[in-house]
Amino acid sequence: MAEYRRDNANISWGWQYEIAIKTVQLWLILISNLSLSSEESAKHNRRQQERLQVMLSFIRQHYSDTITLKEIADAAHLSVSECTRSFKKSIHMTPYLYLVKYRMTRSCELLEATEYTITEITQRVGFNLVNHYIQSFIKHGGMTPKEYRHLRNARTTS
Repeated sequence: MAEYRRDNANISWGWQYEIAIKTVQLWLILISNLSLSSEESAKHNRRQQERLQVMLSFIRQHYSDTITLKEIADAAHLSVSECTRSFKKSIHMTPYLYLVKYRMTRSCELLEATEYTITEITQRVGFNLVNHYIQSFIKHGGMTPKEYRHLRNARTTS
């Protein structure tokens, strides 16, 4: 009986160290896998940013044309849904909204720097209908293109 107690004492004395060693080994495995995941995540994020830059570049180069969401997605070899998801995740707007805002920016530049008519600017920035252009301008700028031009001209002559 004394031998049994001594054997059990030896077993109960070493099991705590074995568990501690196994726990440390498990943590090491978990940490190693987490660092691999963050490397993969960084690689994925970099690829997403590159694709987004391709799509933004496509929009900037073709904003004056009639372009579709599919064409924007195709520029980065993405599906339409992945293209939209990428825009929403990265710049918090849809590709279409980005296109409209970019067209508005370009039209403001033309309103300030040229004497083009509103109809000419409409065509130059990619809108098919003057009415749609004016409504978009009001929605995003709070005034009509004509009002914007007069306001800008008044500021530069003052």
